[in-house]
Amino acid sequence: MIYFGFDLGDGESCITFSRDLTANEPMPIVINGETSFTTAVGLHEGRIVIGRLASNNPAVTELRVCFKRHFLERREEIDQTVVRFVTGVMEALRQDPLVGDIVDDPEEACFIVGCPAGWPREDRERYRRLMMLGGMQNVRIASESRAAFENALRRRVEGVDPELIEDSVLVIDIGSSTLDLAYVLDGQEHNVETEGDVKLGGGLMDEMILQHALKEMPDADAADRLRSFLGRSPDWHSRVMLQAREIKEEYFRDEDMYFDSGVEILKSIRVIGGPGLNFRLNLRLSPEVVENYLIAQPHPLLDHQSFESRLLNTLRTVHHRIRKREPKLVILTGGPSRMRFFQEMCRDEFRRSRVIVSTEPEFDIARGLAYAGSVDEGAARLLRDIREYARGSAVEDAIQARLPELIGDVSDALAGSIMQGCVTEAFRAWREGDVDTLKDFEQVASDATHAYLLSAAGQEVISRACAPWTEALLAQVQADLDEMAKRHKVAPGTLREGTLMVSADAEGQINVAAQIVNVLHAIVTVITGVVAAMICGGSGVALLGAGPAGLAIGGVVAAAAVILGKSFVRDAVMTMPMPRLMRRLFPESLICSDGNQRKAAAMISEGLNADTGLMNDLVEQVGRIIDDSLTELIRDSEGRIVA
Repeated sequence: MIYFGFDLGDGESCITFSRDLTANEPMPIVINGETSFTTAVGLHEGRIVIGRLASNNPAVTELRVCFKRHFLERREEIDQTVVRFVTGVMEALRQDPLVGDIVDDPEEACFIVGCPAGWPREDRERYRRLMMLGGMQNVRIASESRAAFENALRRRVEGVDPELIEDSVLVIDIGSSTLDLAYVLDGQEHNVETEGDVKLGGGLMDEMILQHALKEMPDADAADRLRSFLGRSPDWHSRVMLQAREIKEEYFRDEDMYFDSGVEILKSIRVIGGPGLNFRLNLRLSPEVVENYLIAQPHPLLDHQSFESRLLNTLRTVHHRIRKREPKLVILTGGPSRMRFFQEMCRDEFRRSRVIVSTEPEFDIARGLAYAGSVDEGAARLLRDIREYARGSAVEDAIQARLPELIGDVSDALAGSIMQGCVTEAFRAWREGDVDTLKDFEQVASDATHAYLLSAAGQEVISRACAPWTEALLAQVQADLDEMAKRHKVAPGTLREGTLMVSADAEGQINVAAQIVNVLHAIVTVITGVVAAMICGGSGVALLGAGPAGLAIGGVVAAAAVILGKSFVRDAVMTMPMPRLMRRLFPESLICSDGNQRKAAAMISEGLNADTGLMNDLVEQVGRIIDDSLTELIRDSEGRIVA
């Protein structure tokens, strides 16, 4: 599969490709002599032309630029322009000797197209359909902020420790029409933390440069007529916007020089729209215009906010949301990221983070999109393997193999708490004469055990006993998933706090630990309620059978058993009132002795293991929780991976 990353920008566009992303980084494709080409489209002698063939040719008709910023307006003419531009891009690709033979083969080519993070799902799908109408096959849509991160993660950032990138990163991508921000923790993009401004972009300044020029015209009437003409002539408006963008880019390429010298850039344009419509428009840019007009002046396209205030509000909102874990690294990308004031505002807001500016912002998104395509394809294959894994018996086999460990842990924990608590309290009552017989003692102990197991304290003991087993089981499942991820070259997830995670960018997280413990609560509580009778029932004599008094009673019982029979004597002893003085011969330490606790644990374990139906049900229920959770992960991840 060859992955094409297509960054259709409002001002500039770029498309990259790679045949093997494991060995080579995506390379930009030359379109009409440029690797980063103007997002311009028009007709020349009835043929679609794009890039500089459209922007530099006065003979071109129906010239259109800056159309992406209007995409959310859902106007038919904008959709048509997008299709026309994509058609021109595809025609250029078909002429390329490196990729021309495969761009139309959906089995060989995959196009990953970027869009702002703030675009709604329905607009993303509409965008994808327009790409296909323009001739692209096998199209996926990915957020530009994610692409920026994928690029930084895989290409590495010069002078930055890779561990820093894989820890906590905020990617701020400012394009011509939008501002995208993505917060990435441990290599996972958090969509809930992703913000953006679909209006705030560097291309807005082109329009502001034009508005400033109209405002500065000495003849107000001429300015109004020119403004009206440009409003009804998309061709001429596009040509003027191209000139405005040119002086903006010239200024910000060497901003320090202009800032220090105060030199002004001036470009005069002759706008001829027919009889009586002949104007000279002077586009100007200087440090004063940038500082006082482009940055600080409220603008209708920004809901009458200034560029500066809108940007500051966005940065502060995002910073507030992620303050619990400050990003160690802030990456600035996108063409307008070269602007001095933009860099200063980002550094000022994120003072505790290292802020770096991309050295090749014009290629970052397109490269990152190609990387994202490779990651998603691997993730798609991984999800297919996980589906088969969930359908098979691997999980149940792992549970079955680890069941003795679980039964042992639960039995030991419950035996200790029951003997030291419930049985000891019942023994005290019997010893003090508040309970008449050993039979009554057992009933009191059994009732107390049942109540304890249903209490918060009892449930907590079960939870603690189950936790190591649950963690080990999920770790084994996670190891299986990680091995699959490695096979498909997808960064494996990690197990944290009982959460199962997998895929490179997915937030697929399954909190299965709590669900498993709930199943174990229900089953273990029921079975232990029965076993509680086994701990005491018919064996009260045995619990007391230690020490001098215990030996004496044991001798009497043994002699009587020879004459009267074992069952008869046991029942007689259990129902016989015993003098209080004799009861006090039995120390409390007998009940909760290590020997009695071991006996109780062995009886609980034996009772649980003997119930094969219960054990099979336990394996089935825990297995179903994990399998269902994996299925849910697959469903959620498919929604993100498959456009």
